[in-house]
Order: sequence, then C-alpha cells, then structure tokens
Amino acid sequence: GRYFTLLDFLVSDTAVKRGIPNWVDITTAEGKDAIAMMQLLCANLLDPLCDEFNRISITRGYLGRELYKNLYRVENWPKGALAHGFSKSAGADILVHSWNEDALKLAFHIQASPQYVFDFLRTYPGSPILCAGVDPFQHKRIIQEWLPGFRGCKIHKPSGSFRQGQLGQDNLLDLGV
Repeated sequence: GRYFTLLDFLVSDTAVKRGIPNWVDITTAEGKDAIAMMQLLCANLLDPLCDEFNRISITRGYLGRELYKNLYRVENWPKGALAHGFSKSAGADILVHSWNEDALKLAFHIQASPQYVFDFLRTYPGSPILCAGVDPFQHKRIIQEWLPGFRGCKIHKPSGSFRQGQLGQDNLLDLGV
C-alpha cells in the first residue's frame, strides 16, 4: 500500500511478549496469496482511509500459523483465522487516530461512502478499534456490531443503489444468556 509496509501487518505485541514468531514466507504460494490480500486491503480500504483521516494504525493484522494457534488454541489455520489468516480474504483491526466518536459511527461513515470497498466492518463494545475485512469477490458492506459481553451482534446492512447508508438491523447471534 501507499502508507503501509509488510511490517505493519506483522508486528504483534502478543507475539513479542510470548516469544512467538509471526511471519509470512513470501516465497510460497500461501505467502504470495497473503501479500496479495494485504495489497487488496490497502488499496480498497486502508489507503483511502489514510487519505481521508491521515493517520491510522493497524493493531492486529496478519496472524501467522504459530501466533494464531497460540492465541486461539486451535489447529485449523488459516481457515479458522478468518480474515486474519489472509488465505481468501484479508482483515485488520485498525485505530483511526483523528476519529473522536465511537467506532460504530466511523463504521457507518465508511459504509455510507462509495469510495471504500469492503466486505465487513466489525465493532467491539467500548473499543475505538474497528475490524475491517475485504474479500476479492464479496463486497457485502455490512457492519457487525458486537453487543456488550460479546453476547451476539447486530448486523447493519447497507441499502440504496450504492449499497450504502441506511441502518438495517438483524440479529446474527443471540445466545440468550
């Protein structure tokens, strides 16, 4: 991307603290696919965000096999890593430094603008972090708003001719606890 390097996607406080390597082998087909997904994420979402908001940070990007296994205690990487495995889609948790409102309002702002191409935006309760995912084939432009206690989430679907804007809500998951 214009504003991000491979290192921006690989740096992980958790990896450093736990002594876990987090790297991508760019000589393999898997590694080349991951790099292509990072470039897609930058071109479609992160670079345009930087153009509009100046400075953003990636707080979680690519999760290599060992880091993913350590964080989530599962073996099904990269499939289980979803967008952070960069196998078929790409995702990053980001912080937009100049945005002073909650992350959900930022997600609605992004959803309403046709300049941004993405599959999903995810917000977390009480967090300024926004998880953004892109897919080369799916551009659903949905917002997943995790509810307090992570007891499910609301889906905000776009509407209109550009698939943008209006608020629509469906329950994705309600554990009823």
